[in-house]
Amino acid sequence: MEDDILSKKLILYITFIIISGLSLIGYSILNVNLQHISNVVILIIFSAICESLPIYINSNVSVSVAYAVDLMAILLFGPLEGAIIASIGNLLLIRNVNGEIKCALNIPYYKTLFNISQISISVFMAGLVYKYLGGCSRTIHIS
Repeated sequence: MEDDILSKKLILYITFIIISGLSLIGYSILNVNLQHISNVVILIIFSAICESLPIYINSNVSVSVAYAVDLMAILLFGPLEGAIIASIGNLLLIRNVNGEIKCALNIPYYKTLFNISQISISVFMAGLVYKYLGGCSRTIHIS
């Protein structure tokens, strides 16, 4: 009985995160500054590369350095673009895990949706905190 309640709460949580994250991604895409689109695409590529090449602490634990790209996106463009860069970069990751190639196409869809949703929410919220604490985004053209 207790496992059944836990399972329902977990499904509700995952569903809430996915709906919130996908809504945020959609809102961000609709409101992105089109003058930055080429720079956003470049940072998406860097984010995907960083997501695909984690630093392994041991055989079971790895750390991604893609957050450095996400932070740079927030500092350069703001929370909306940061959320787009982080989520699409995470969606495009390709990893070799124990000799097996892992990507969005062979990972269960709910795991992929949860991962891109949670990263978009966290990067967007970090960008909002930065912005409302007095930080300002500096638009620099990368290309």
